[in-house]
Amino acid sequence: MPSEVDLQRPNVARMHDYYLGGAHNFAADRELADGVLRIFPRTAELARTNRFFLRDAVRRMHAAGVRQFLDLGAGIPTAGAPHVIAQSLDPACRVLAVDREAVVVSHTRALLADNPLADVVQADLRDVDLVLGSGPGRRLIDREKPVGILVGGVLHFLSDGEEPEKAIFDYHREVASGSQLALSHVVSSQEGDGGCPPGVRERVDDLYARSSGKLEWRTVPEVARLFGPFALVDPGLAPLGCWRTGEYAADSASPPLPAVAGLARKR
Repeated sequence: MPSEVDLQRPNVARMHDYYLGGAHNFAADRELADGVLRIFPRTAELARTNRFFLRDAVRRMHAAGVRQFLDLGAGIPTAGAPHVIAQSLDPACRVLAVDREAVVVSHTRALLADNPLADVVQADLRDVDLVLGSGPGRRLIDREKPVGILVGGVLHFLSDGEEPEKAIFDYHREVASGSQLALSHVVSSQEGDGGCPPGVRERVDDLYARSSGKLEWRTVPEVARLFGPFALVDPGLAPLGCWRTGEYAADSASPPLPAVAGLARKR
């Protein structure tokens, strides 16, 4: 385990792993995550639905001819991670995972040790030059061909002052036409939103403030702006639960989850 891993401070990537039923988390992560689940029990459902959105996005991108993928803020790999889905569709697909947290990178590197077409780089996703200019980045990502960029449930851990929209603009500048962007984000309000009332959000915020990542709730129009120059494709920016494959079927009587997702393209 990397010496810089802090076992006492809950980490959002490890908490997400816990929500998904993974084993790469520690007592502090589980304790805080359990607190979140007591306040908003649908958090685990949100995490699972987000994972299904990313799988669906990989399939859609592959159908459009994309054969290389950039998984930003990848988190700890679990069953059905993007590299697994992409390479099940075409073993020649190349996947670069990016995360800034040491334990995530350590686990991912061990998992991908025997996979020559997938790798991980430790970097802040906003450092586009480091991501694409790293050894794995140069080896796996051909900037002359379309890239599938996955940003699932990550940008809501960046404040406006950390300029998440600028990062998307920077990637848009560096990738070829035909590249696609899949992005999901929690929202503070949406039509018919019954998923996470304001009072609940405030209590969830108080807990996440104790972790490695404070939540930034945005409105649907604010999330739409994060796509920058990428052009949304059908069905546009939609409730997260609408992006499902046959793998997952939510109770239709349930209120919508407080998150949206969309797929967009560089013309």
